[in-house]
Amino acid sequence: MRLSGPTGLSRRICVSPAILPRGGGSDGTDPILIQPGDIIMINFHAMHRDKQLWGNDAEVFCPERWQSARPRWEYLPFLGGPRICPAQQMALGQCAYLLVRFLQEFKTLENRDEEMRFVEEIKMLCESRNGVKVALYTK
Repeated sequence: MRLSGPTGLSRRICVSPAILPRGGGSDGTDPILIQPGDIIMINFHAMHRDKQLWGNDAEVFCPERWQSARPRWEYLPFLGGPRICPAQQMALGQCAYLLVRFLQEFKTLENRDEEMRFVEEIKMLCESRNGVKVALYTK
C-alpha cells in the first residue's frame, strides 16, 4: 500500500512478512525482518546524494558525471520495477521534444545569473534558489 508523503520520499506498508537483504546491524549490511504493518520509507533525495554511491562530490551539481555514469538502482527519479512511474516515457519524451525545439529556435543561450553557480533549494521540488536567469538569442 502506498502512502503519500513529502517529495523525495516513497513510503510503503508491508502486507506480509519479508526480509530485506541489507540495511540492518551496526554497519547496515545485515538483513532486516519486516513484519505486516511496518512502514518502509526510501528517501530518494538522500540516496541521490550519497557519497558512497556518487563520490565525495555527490552534493555538487555536475552534469558531466552522466557522460560515464551508468546507474542502475542507485538513481531512481521514476522509481523502478513493477512500481515504475507510468508517465516516465511521456515525461522523457516531452523533455526531448522541448530540447529539440529550443535547439531549432535559438542560436545561443547566455547565463545571466550573477552567482554563476547552481544553488539548490528544496520546496515542492528541487530547484535553483536563483531561478533561471538566462538570455535566449534567436537565429
